[in-house]
Amino acid sequence: IVGALDHVEDQMFGKLDYALFDVFMRTNVAGPLKVSEAFLENVKQSRQKKIVAITSLAGSFQAAATNRPGRIYYKTSKAALDAIQQEIALRWKNQGIKVVTLNPGRVLTHGEPANPGQSTVSAGDSIRGMISVIDKLTPDQSGQTIQWDGERLE
Repeated sequence: IVGALDHVEDQMFGKLDYALFDVFMRTNVAGPLKVSEAFLENVKQSRQKKIVAITSLAGSFQAAATNRPGRIYYKTSKAALDAIQQEIALRWKNQGIKVVTLNPGRVLTHGEPANPGQSTVSAGDSIRGMISVIDKLTPDQSGQTIQWDGERLE
């Protein structure tokens, strides 16, 4: 999938490769869903009762108005992940299970430069922030998408 992200032109409307789209959906949607299903009984019996998946601002509806076109597979798969997490949260909230999707922020993981005016976060700060968010999760936050710094995303 990482290599496919480099080929934005291959993810533009009118030039879509549906086999590659399926790979993104299996990886970013079905994968986390299968993990949640596989560990549900463990989560139910755990002290913390938390299910967390990693998303991206690119997939949020909040960012849709400001995003550039392209990367349709990635954006769609992350939006679907957010929707699935909301569904899981609704299903298991009455058993005290907290389900959230976390956005790690724009972390420059491949040594790429930040775009002008782009807000970035270091990997360390992102990880520390997400751990803090997970530690402090409340039942009221279940079903939400939350930024690494604790801000709720719509």
